[in-house]
Amino acid sequence: MPARCDSLRVPENRGLPTGRTIAIHFVVVPAEHAGGEAPIFALAGGPGQSAIDTFKAYFPGPSALATAHANHDLVFVDQRGTGESNALKCNIYPTDASTYSYLFPPQIVRGCRNRLAATNDLNAYGSDAAAADLNDVRARLGYAKIVLYGGSYGTLESLIYIRHHDSTVRAALLEGVAPPWLLLPLPFPRGAQHALQDLEESCAADRLCSRTFPRFAQEFDQELARSRESGIPVPGGHTISFAVFADRMRQTMYDEFSASYLPFIIHRAALGDTEPLAKVVAAISHGIPASLAMGMNLSVTCSESLSFITDAEARAQSVGTFMGDSRYLAQRDACSIWNVESVDREFLDPIRSDVPVLMINGADDPATPPRFGAQALAYLPNGRQLLVPHAGHDFSTPCSDDIELQFLNSYSVRNLRTNCLRGQARPPFATSLKGLF
Repeated sequence: MPARCDSLRVPENRGLPTGRTIAIHFVVVPAEHAGGEAPIFALAGGPGQSAIDTFKAYFPGPSALATAHANHDLVFVDQRGTGESNALKCNIYPTDASTYSYLFPPQIVRGCRNRLAATNDLNAYGSDAAAADLNDVRARLGYAKIVLYGGSYGTLESLIYIRHHDSTVRAALLEGVAPPWLLLPLPFPRGAQHALQDLEESCAADRLCSRTFPRFAQEFDQELARSRESGIPVPGGHTISFAVFADRMRQTMYDEFSASYLPFIIHRAALGDTEPLAKVVAAISHGIPASLAMGMNLSVTCSESLSFITDAEARAQSVGTFMGDSRYLAQRDACSIWNVESVDREFLDPIRSDVPVLMINGADDPATPPRFGAQALAYLPNGRQLLVPHAGHDFSTPCSDDIELQFLNSYSVRNLRTNCLRGQARPPFATSLKGLF
């Protein structure tokens, strides 16, 4: 049967059921074989990604989700504020100056807020409301039980859904786990520092990398210092600021493939050729508003994370890291402009449930470090966490796909065959930009 597109109207403000409504769009891809298995609801990351757009990339392909489609209906719901569900879009990097100078350009953020607030309630796009939307879609489709499949922020949304509706959840498969007390971007500096240290050690132990880039660690420190002092000049007369350099280097380590280019990029910059660095920074920066509804991102992160972080805590959590508290300070200033209400502190409470939950994290995740998934397990007696060696925030390997399929076939974290994880290795280190773009 072909995929079916549909939508459901819900209150924009869940506290005002007779007020303005918005349409929540979703796609249902029926199972190839009718077998009565629970449907898989795939939740995208960000926050701000469209689930419909994100999971298109999985088909056709060898991913666990594409393979599971044989016996499971797949449901992709664009969360409120994303994709086709009243997306709160904002292009925060319209110029080269904004791309290289700011993480959250103040004037652009202010203009975006003014435009979106004129027709939308920016306080109405949080995770609790999205969980209610998801449950309405489930009920509309007539499913008694569903399987949650979340990545990154999609793991947080999955956990929030379990908090409110665990009687409707058969199991949950979570990649890059972000429980509500993670408080992004608080863990970014230490997560990035760990990822960089493992990358430097791996380069030093690799014959090609150590011979080609023998001073990778020192050259990284050199470019970091240059970004702090005066910025790193790039072609076109612009300079990369410290905050931009630090965060884009963190994001380059989101997966082991792009991380394998970092020694080359840094080495070229140290020699005075900053074009490769400029290309990577621009690609990452431009990809953010292209793939994320940044208005929704700010409405969620400002109300559910930033409002609970103090300046002192951000400094303490970033001491001894190459990023310092630069990302926090930039996002704090953006949130002061966005000016949305904080959720109640109870939002940060642990999620307690007997639902079977499999968590898979990259050991070098610079966004949602695996210690947070381990903390969540204390309240999930049928949960388990697995780590993919050397992997970052984004990963997909035949090994992880096989493990995920085992879980989707059994809904149990016990007796999973996980030995293949021991053989996970980094891809070869790159000596040019070929293949990156």
